[in-house]
This record gives sequence, C-alpha cells and structure tokens, in this order.
Amino acid sequence: MPPLKHRPLRSRVATPNAGLAVGVGGLFAGIGALVVRSGWAAWSALPEGAEVLTRRGFQQHGKGPALTVFGAAFLTLGVLVLLIGLFRLLQAREVQHDRDEAAPGVSRSPVLGEEAYTLTGVLHRLGPGCFSTDPKRVAGRRLGLILGLLGGGAALTAVVLVFGPAPSDESAAPLVLRGVMIVAVWGGLGLAGLVVTALGRRGASSFPDLEWDDGRWRLVQGGEVLEGGARSDLHAVQACAAWFRIQHQGERTTAAALELNLAWREGDEVRRANLCRGHGNLVAIARQGQELADALDLPYLFHGRSDDWGTERRRARRRRPVERGGIS
Repeated sequence: MPPLKHRPLRSRVATPNAGLAVGVGGLFAGIGALVVRSGWAAWSALPEGAEVLTRRGFQQHGKGPALTVFGAAFLTLGVLVLLIGLFRLLQAREVQHDRDEAAPGVSRSPVLGEEAYTLTGVLHRLGPGCFSTDPKRVAGRRLGLILGLLGGGAALTAVVLVFGPAPSDESAAPLVLRGVMIVAVWGGLGLAGLVVTALGRRGASSFPDLEWDDGRWRLVQGGEVLEGGARSDLHAVQACAAWFRIQHQGERTTAAALELNLAWREGDEVRRANLCRGHGNLVAIARQGQELADALDLPYLFHGRSDDWGTERRRARRRRPVERGGIS
C-alpha cells in the first residue's frame, strides 16, 4: 500500500527546559564576560617584560591570566548552552500526526523497562523494510568522542608541561612526577572514553530492530525474534514523552527523552514495544516517527506536546526510578 500523504493535525514538538537553558546560558555568559574583563585588566597592568607562562612566573603574576582563563571557560560554556537553548526554541518544530481516535487504546505513558537507556540524538535509520540502528551514525558519534578526548588530553598535557613540577639537575623526581601526571591524564581520559563507549554500545543494542515485508512484521534483537505477526495487526507508531528518574549507587538524575514506540493488536489488547529513545534532538526523533508511520501506512500518534510533558513529569514523580541508565 502507498504511504499516507496527509495527516490532519500539526503540533509543535515541545523541548523541555529549553527556556531554562537560555536563562542559565545567558547568566553564565554574563558572569564569564565580567571575569574575563577583570582578568584582562589585571593582565594588562603587568610590568613590561614580565614572564607569565612559566611555573614561577605564574606564581608571581598569575592573577590576571587565571581570571581570564577561568572567565573564558565560563563564557564559552554559557554561550554554548545559550545557543543550544535558542536553537531548540527557534527551530522549526512542527510535526504532522493523526488524532488519537485513529488508533484507540494506545497508552500515553512511556514504555519503561528495568534498564532504561537514553541516547543523545538519533542513531537509527529507516531503510527498505527495516528500522534499525545505523552503524555509520554510531561510528560518527564514537569518532566525535575520540576527537574530544584527544583535544582535552592535549590541553591538559600542555598545562602539566608548562605549570607542572620544574625539571631539576639535582634530582629526577620532578621529571618522574611530571610523567606520572601525564600518564594519569591520558589514563583517566581513556578510561572515561571506554566507559562512555560501552554504555553507548549497550544502549544502542538494547533496542530491537523492526523488519517487515508485505504480509509480516517482526522485532529482532541479537538474531532472536522477540515479537511478530501479520501486518494487519499493526496498530500505530507513537512518539511518547518520557521523564527518566535514574538511580545508580544512591545518586539520582533525571533526563527527558522522546520514545518511538510500535503498537500492535493482540486480540482485544494493544501492546507496545520501544524502538528507540533519545534526549537530544527531539524534533528529529518526532519526524523520524512520522516517516516510519508513512512507510508502514499506520496512524502516527504524537504525544510530545507541552501538556504531554507536564503530565509525564507528574507521573515520573510517582514512578520508581530505574536502577541503571546509560547516556551516550
């Protein structure tokens, strides 16, 4: 059957806390600018020829450079958060979808398991007869992580070389300590990269692939068919607001995500399975759901509007936190 060409409703994709991000980003940027100005004034007042970029020089004249660097970090962070918030507020965020009556019986609560993983952005792709994790997108995310770690490691190594223990002709201890510090920097970054990569790989593999042909559909994970049936049993594709309260080793964190769910009928019951979940670009996830619904010729239910997020936030407060969660 040809995909549906028209859906009667258009709704804006609500992005939780976008306004808060603009406010926090603006505050951080303002504080950073003031600190940079103060540090630059102190740096400009240094005596002509004063040496700064050595350990001894920094101890004597480091107030201005330290304030400048600290303020620049605040300013950079603030501008980044501000731009992300503005982008999410101003981007085109409408999605076309059907009325709930087009597929009755689909719950507005998210599909939550014991281990809930959220993924930054969209790592899935829609292909001929399938909806699955895209290896190229996963590899691109991993490459970005590696480049970020390399940049951070290079910057920290430069700091150790300039401001670390000064070499001495009388003892090799400062040189050894400097080497230990550099090894610790790269070891810590390498370990962090491995942990984040493992969480991302586990998160991506925790979602089943959807496959279909003219007569049948199936959810496949690790070569095993989890669910399946006739195409005529498919009921809807749903984008659903989800607040995750994640508890790990006594600490709790909260993340907003948009779930993409497949709903099908089993007798009089409507069942659902989570195909992907993301907390990055919610617009991309919402539109990907619309494309999947078109490909399957199914109603598309969109439950990611402002009122949906408000209701889901209240539900999440009463819901027991999941024990583990990965963010990549």
